[in-house]
Amino acid sequence: PANHVAGWPAAEAEANHSAQFAAMHFDNAALLQYLNQLQNGMTAMVQEINLLKAAKGEGDQLKRRVEALEADNDHLRQLNEHLQLSVAALHADMQALLARPPHPAIPLSRPHT
Repeated sequence: PANHVAGWPAAEAEANHSAQFAAMHFDNAALLQYLNQLQNGMTAMVQEINLLKAAKGEGDQLKRRVEALEADNDHLRQLNEHLQLSVAALHADMQALLARPPHPAIPLSRPHT
């Protein structure tokens, strides 16, 4: 239109370009902020993974310890059963010895005179 100042389209283009530049700059800042948050999130995730790995290592160690203790417990249970059988056998032998009559040639006590 005729009432516009000469050079107005150039000024409009300049303003539009500044707005685009500002938007791009804002987008860059937002993108940098997003990337920073993403990096922080990834760092936190790596730390969490390392903690989980350490916990898994401790868990594996505890599992091996429990397995070793269970093996020890089984061994002790077998020893206990063996000892019980031995005690029962000794008890039976003792009962058999007590039930036998004394040998005539070996008096258990001297006769009183």
